[in-house]
Amino acid sequence: MLFDADADADADADADADADAGGEDGSGRVGYVRASREVLADVVHRPDDLRALADIGFPQRPFWLAPALAADGCAVTESRPVVDLGDEVEMIEEESGVLLLFGAVQGWYLFLHLGDGTVHAVPDELELFDGDLRMVHSDLSSLRHLLELLHRRALKADSEPADDWSTPYAELARFADGIQAEFARTDPVAFSEEESRESLWVHFFGDIRNGLYGRYYARPGRV
Repeated sequence: MLFDADADADADADADADADAGGEDGSGRVGYVRASREVLADVVHRPDDLRALADIGFPQRPFWLAPALAADGCAVTESRPVVDLGDEVEMIEEESGVLLLFGAVQGWYLFLHLGDGTVHAVPDELELFDGDLRMVHSDLSSLRHLLELLHRRALKADSEPADDWSTPYAELARFADGIQAEFARTDPVAFSEEESRESLWVHFFGDIRNGLYGRYYARPGRV
């Protein structure tokens, strides 16, 4: 299921999200998801993390919020299949601390470390990827920033004329390389490759370069 932010979200949160998304008059909220503050209040005690999950939200593509955390009043759309995250709030205990399952990206489960705020991921199909739980972002703001970049690129691709995509694979490669270069400076964890424990983004952006997600980040029908 996909969860869109409801129309009654806090005005201040809307303004912040609009600024992040480059939208005006609330347009930046289209395609965003957010968690229920009521559900998370007794779980997430870091104010910035709680605000990001419950008030500001995340771009919908390619992110999915765990169904149990969806805010009351969110519109539910069953337009395409997604990873089933279950119906209950789920947490796991690791040697490093307790982690909250809060979402997924293209078959990778996302966990928030409730102690230090780092973001971790584990692939749904372990036989396809070596290793298990691995850190993928230094904090939620880093994850939101990357998702914002993907969201804006999808909107840009939707609006570009087909003539701009005479070399779609080259353009997708430039797009992927640019984001990876940016995160190498701001959050090297996002694209880290520690032995065989690659970040989900290493695989995701490799697929972008190969055109797998061309329908979202390039003109439809051009890849």
